[in-house]
Amino acid sequence: HAQAKYFDVAMEYYEESLRLRTDVLGRNHFKVGKTLTHMAAVHYVQKDYKATKIICEDALAIFKHEKLSEDHPYMRELKHMMRKLDKKLSRLPGKQILEKSMR
Repeated sequence: HAQAKYFDVAMEYYEESLRLRTDVLGRNHFKVGKTLTHMAAVHYVQKDYKATKIICEDALAIFKHEKLSEDHPYMRELKHMMRKLDKKLSRLPGKQILEKSMR
């Protein structure tokens, strides 16, 4: 329970960071994508796989818009997260994937 509270606090900070970065830098700035990657990591740890996937896809779209190379550290971190998610989802039975991802 205490751990969940830390994740909630982290998410509050990430949401504020996302709001500020979007306001100042614009929705498609790579730093917005970096914040989204951190938010996806929190959702992943909380087993909210649907949110993780959606946020990762948003971050990937931003990184592609910004033309980050596949070797860029932000892109590598995001791709690693997406591989972890795909691996996790492939191990879950179909019903469990839906239950976990529909939280």
